[in-house]
Parts: sequence; structure tokens; C-alpha cells
Amino acid sequence: MDKVPYNGFPPASSLDLRKELFQSLQALPMSLSTWTTWDSKNRLLKLPLEILDEILSELDSHADLMALALCSHMCANLVLPKHAEYRVIRVRHRRPDMWAHLARRADLARNIREVYICQKEDQAATDHFPTTLLPAASKMTAVEVLQSHLANGREDRRVLNICTALGHMTKLTTFTWDCYELCSCLSSSMNVLQEGMILHALSKLPLLKRVSLSGNFNTFGTYMSKPLSPMVCDIRNLEYLALFGDVWSTPTTAEPLKTLLRLSPQLKGLEIPIEAAAISVCVFPHLEKLKLFLQSGTSSTINQKWNNFLQNHPTLVELSCVPSLGISLPSSGLPKLKSLRTDSAMLDSIAQAPNPPVLESVYGILDAYNINFLSAPAFRYLKKLEVSAIFQESDLERITNTCGQTLAWLSIAAGPKFELDVWLKFLATLPALEVFRGPALWMAVDDDMDKMHNAIMQLVTVCPRLEQLEHKSIYTKRRKFKRIAIIREEDEEGLHVRYEVRKPPPRSMFDPMDGTFD
Repeated sequence: MDKVPYNGFPPASSLDLRKELFQSLQALPMSLSTWTTWDSKNRLLKLPLEILDEILSELDSHADLMALALCSHMCANLVLPKHAEYRVIRVRHRRPDMWAHLARRADLARNIREVYICQKEDQAATDHFPTTLLPAASKMTAVEVLQSHLANGREDRRVLNICTALGHMTKLTTFTWDCYELCSCLSSSMNVLQEGMILHALSKLPLLKRVSLSGNFNTFGTYMSKPLSPMVCDIRNLEYLALFGDVWSTPTTAEPLKTLLRLSPQLKGLEIPIEAAAISVCVFPHLEKLKLFLQSGTSSTINQKWNNFLQNHPTLVELSCVPSLGISLPSSGLPKLKSLRTDSAMLDSIAQAPNPPVLESVYGILDAYNINFLSAPAFRYLKKLEVSAIFQESDLERITNTCGQTLAWLSIAAGPKFELDVWLKFLATLPALEVFRGPALWMAVDDDMDKMHNAIMQLVTVCPRLEQLEHKSIYTKRRKFKRIAIIREEDEEGLHVRYEVRKPPPRSMFDPMDGTFD
């Protein structure tokens, strides 16, 4: 007997149906006026709840989920809270009840894509964790609160819940763990075995691609016993790995670290201390992003190892090396290199290289005394530039004459006070300019808000592509200056320009440029 199509759909496998409807969902966000037509055509909401839940579980982005939730009350009921609260976890506190909840609810934890365990003081991004389906402490009796604390608050129980919850997160792609001593999320009392249990749970996740480990992990610092070593060195197939803390520079860490890295031959991004030069023997054919940073000290031997590492990785597109301290680009050059964050020593070596790359973005720990490198061919088509300081008007002319025609992003961190007309004249010579940062304009108008308003109105005339300036106020939580966003709107009456002050965006955890060019 033939199967009767459900709700008018032709017979199809569940997987085919999910794929077809998921492709339809990729058209989001849509206006409310088009939702009725779209829903009538696709009959999405007539599907069984189990299938709808499977379809929604394919949406990775929190923004896409919220766009769908805004379409109708029924959509909101589907998305909130079972999906919207279970894509990204970012916590700065221990949250034992949350981990217990995720350990119990495999159906919810399986949809989590990103987990960020941060220090208490880290407010570089907004905290995000499930609350709706957790029992509110304010509605619990004193006895219930005590029972919950006794059941979930002990460190051994909490670690077990974390491992169980991670085991449910089969779609997890990103995991960061800030394990410095003062961190309250995973307390400093955690022993080696408990650390190893969490790292071992990560090794079982099939889609994990990005991992950041910050702090002094006892597991690696003590060079694990043989039974424990396979547990923590079996995280494989990563695309990005970031390691911070003195433990990664110790001799006892060298072998387990090389073992860990060799399990990810497809690695595309790496952030690691300069002192951890033991891993420089590893080769990653697809490495595109590299950040080297100094934690204590280095030597000529260590620097030479990194020079050899750079020689073996011509695929690099982004490189951060501060300070360079004798580390230099290979004589053959890095032909694909586009973004560079370094000091004047490496920049000078690039300017003199026989086969320099053609760079697009440069963040230089330098000032006007050593910006002569800009005249070299490698910097001729520069699109983004940050200079630590300038000292006279001729320094501005030098920037204009070297890369002024292509420069779209410019930051000048310090310098003397020039008249506003000087800055207007200079910025007008940068036809592609979209972003200008630094205190220069505020100094020129003596931090006066009314004068700054007039300056902005003049700037949008001479810089038709200008989109953003830096505000004088700092957004304390993210320790960055606020942004002045310039908005151009056109209607039948013509072009209207306005601006608004915005907080800086959250810093990406996997960016070798440290958000310099965000």
C-alpha cells in the first residue's frame, strides 16, 4: 500500500526533507509582510514538532534564530528558549546548576556550538548561558537551594557534569578555557585528573575545530603520567589552536604539545609563545594565521628555529610577531602574506627583502622616525595602517605620498596637536578612507563636543567614504574607545548624514591581530 504524503508533502526521507527546508530557512531574515506567503508556500509550521526541532537544530547562528523568532508568535515559541539559549555558552562564574542542567538535558546541550569559559574580570564579550529552563534561585526555598548546592556545587560533581555536558555537545565547534589561577569558573583547586577529564571529553567531539587554552594547566605542566597522556593529547583535526601561559614554554610540555599538534595536520591558525620553539619542527601545509608573542625571554637559537618555521610555511596570510627580536621573514618571502603586526625591525627587513609580499594591513609598533619603510614596494598598496606616533606635518605627507591612494583604514595613536584644518587637508588626500582612529581630531577641537560635531560635518564632505571615527570615551567593559558611526541615508529630498556613538564590538577569540582592524 502506498504511503499517503503527510500534509501534502511528496514522500521523502526525513533527511531530504530537512535539507530542503533548511535551504528555505537560509533566506532569513525576512520581513514580516512576506512571512505569511512564505509559510503558506512551505507549510513549515504544519510539520510535526519533532521534525521542526530537527530543522531548527541545523541553524548555527543565534542571529538567524532570532530572525525566525520575530516572524510570528508560533515561531517564537519554537525558537525560545530551546534553541536561542543553546547555541553559545559564555560564562565567567562556576555555574554548577547550569552544568548540571546541561548534563541532564542532552536534547538541549546537543545544539550548543560554542563554549567560552572565561575569567571573572573578562567582559570583552557578553555573557550568554541558559536561564529560562533552570529553576530560579529566587523561587526556591532555603532547603531547595541547600540541596542544589550539595548536589551540584562540589568540584568533583561539577567537573563530572561538565564532562557529561560536553559529551552531549556533538555539534560543538569552538571551545575556550581561561584557566589562570584567579579564574573562578574552573577553580584553581582542580586537580590534574579533573583537568584531564575535561580535555579528554573534548577529544571525543567530532566537529571541534577551534580551541583556546589559557593559563597554567597542571595536566601539561607536570608532563602527564603515561595512563593520562593519551587522554589529553588526543584532540585532533583542529583548524585553530591558541595557547597562552608559561606552561606551554616549559621543556616538560614540548613532547605532549608536539603530539597534540601533529594530530591536526589541517591546522589553519596558531597562537603560541615564542618560547615554545620546540614545536617549530612541525609543518602545517595549510597554515594561514600565526601569532608569536613573548612571555619571558628568548635567545638567538629560539629565534632561528622560528625563522626556519616561517621558511617552511609560505601559505601564511596573517602574521603577528611582537617583538620580533631577530625573527625575520625568509629571504624567499611569504608570497601570500597580507596582514602583519610587528615592530620596525621586521618591517625594515621586509622593505629590504628581494622578494617581499604585497601587504594590505600593517600594525606597526613604530613611529614617524621609522616609517620610511612605507616607500618600499611591499607597502605600496596598503589598505590598513596603524602608526604609534607622528611628530610633524611632513609625516602626514609621507603617508599620503606612499600609500594614500589605497588606504581605507588609518590609526595614529599619538602625536602633537595640529589645527583642525591640517587634519582636514590630510584626510582629504585619502580618497578611499573609511575608518580613522586616534585622538588627533579630539585634540584639534580641545575635546569640545560642539566643535567635534562641526568637524564631523566637514569630514563627511571631504571624505565621502568615511564610515567611522574614534570617540574620546572608553567603553570600560571592553577597554576600548567607543566608535562614532557615520550613517548616510538617501531619500527623495537628497542625501542625509547623521552619526551615532556605538560601543566597540566584542573581540574575536581567534584573531592573531587582536582585533586591531575590527
